[in-house]
Amino acid sequence: MVVAGAIFDYKQSLQFQNLNKEKRNIRLEVIRGGRRVEVSIFDIVVGDVVPLKLGDQVPADGILIAGHSLAIDESSMTGESMNVDKNQKEPFFMSGCKVAGGYGTMLQHICS
Repeated sequence: MVVAGAIFDYKQSLQFQNLNKEKRNIRLEVIRGGRRVEVSIFDIVVGDVVPLKLGDQVPADGILIAGHSLAIDESSMTGESMNVDKNQKEPFFMSGCKVAGGYGTMLQHICS
C-alpha cells in the first residue's frame, strides 16, 4: 500500500508540474523584425517590441517606447500598493507586473 501510494503521489506531482508550466506559458503578440508574430512568453528575445494594454502582464524586463496614461501595478515585485506611472522619467518595466491603466509599447532590452 505504501509503494502504491507513493507512486500515485508521484504521478499527481508530475501532472501538477505540467499543468503549472502550461498555465505560465502565456502567448502574446510582439513586433519582431517589423512583423507582428505570436510567441510564447518564454520565447521573447532582446529587441522585441511588446504592445501593452490594460490587464496585460509585463512579459519581460523592458523600457518604455511610447504610451498614454500607462500605469503599472508593481506590487508583486516591490510590495508597494501604489500604481507607478510610466513615462520618460520612469521608463523601466519589471517582468511579472500588471498593466493597471492606459496602453503603450515597450522594448525588451535585457535577457530575463
